[in-house]
Amino acid sequence: MDPYHPSQGRPSSKPQYNLQPEANPGGTGALVRAQDSDFREVLDRLAIEPPLGDAELQALAGALFRCTVGANKVVFGQGEKADTTYFLASGLARMEFAAPGWPVEAVGSVKPGDIIGECAIVGGDSHILTVVAGTECVFFALGTAQFAELTRSSPGVAVRLLAVTAMQQVRRLRADARKVGQFAAGVLGIVAPAAAAADPAVAPTALGRLFQRFSGSGKDE
Repeated sequence: MDPYHPSQGRPSSKPQYNLQPEANPGGTGALVRAQDSDFREVLDRLAIEPPLGDAELQALAGALFRCTVGANKVVFGQGEKADTTYFLASGLARMEFAAPGWPVEAVGSVKPGDIIGECAIVGGDSHILTVVAGTECVFFALGTAQFAELTRSSPGVAVRLLAVTAMQQVRRLRADARKVGQFAAGVLGIVAPAAAAADPAVAPTALGRLFQRFSGSGKDE
């Protein structure tokens, strides 16, 4: 069975774990330690800048909980309340979307280092996609209450985490825009107009350079 094919059976359950560390120490829902190798690997993939110091690593690790989701199980469903953000440590997952009156479509993949369920920390009442574990997956979960506490106690960590999340969102949007453009050109015969060239006489502001970096329209500094 191909774990990434949405037509081969729908997962039946959302992962059940308790965000209280006393409930299940050492297993699903267990606290993450700053020295854990998989935690360090996820941070390397996130490429947080500037890098976190020792105290900041402790603060972030203390806000996370490790949870395991079995293959073909739902991590969260489209329309469910967005109360947890997940960082994939190991395994592979897929994103699905169901438009009214249309079959479920696989719209993207999730690999280690990817952030999903970001609505829980950037704002949003419910998940706009379903995420399904294609293989057994280990996630680091960050609840809204834990993120609020992290924002209060270590605002620098929270801000950098939001910046990394925003950059991942931009990359996904750019990939989605390319897919839409390819569909429009190949199926509908619609060709997108060429982007207008920037006026070389106008120097970009600091905010403009930041936007260019996030959107990919300028060179990385």
